Amino acid sequence: MFQSLQQFLLQKKIIIVKVWHLLLIAWLVFLALSTQLLSITSWIWWGTKSATISLIVFWIVLLPGMMKRFQIVGWLLPIRTLLLLYRRQLGVTMYLLALTHWGWSRLLPLIASSSNPWLFNPFEIFGLIAFTLLTPLFFTSNDWSVRHLGKQWNTLHSLVYVVIWLLFFHIALQEVSWKALVTLIVASLEFFSLIWAKVLNPFPKNP
Repeated sequence: MFQSLQQFLLQKKIIIVKVWHLLLIAWLVFLALSTQLLSITSWIWWGTKSATISLIVFWIVLLPGMMKRFQIVGWLLPIRTLLLLYRRQLGVTMYLLALTHWGWSRLLPLIASSSNPWLFNPFEIFGLIAFTLLTPLFFTSNDWSVRHLGKQWNTLHSLVYVVIWLLFFHIALQEVSWKALVTLIVASLEFFSLIWAKVLNPFPKNP
């Protein structure tokens, strides 16, 4: 059954990506309309949900790299292949969900209440730094950037190793929750996978 799903996702990628674009447009339209149609309470609720989904998608985006560095094969290899196939779309989705989280949870309530925009809680500072670091990754998630940036593209996108730790502190400083725990596990696995890859192959020919 999984082989059939894999074949379907491979063969229908163009169609799936087009549907994905339509869904993103619909989501951004909903975000724009929400400024007039929803209350502050609803903004914060949607912002929290967007943050949770964005975080889960980020965990998934990091999986293929960790699986490669840990040299995980067997029945998990097809899963890694599929994740790699759609990782760019997942990464863009993650960023846009993070953007809507910031808009609903921070920007819109701030505008509505006329509060001081320069007052931040410690957890908000970590979140803002993480979002800022993700922004150039979002704008370079395309074939043109990969071609023109070359090795610098890989260096730039290595910022995800920092971002995952920033997100852990962003969550943990608010509350000790399952999201904080899983993020800590993912961040730790990411860190140890880098060490593992360096130990096994300290002088790679094609970094």
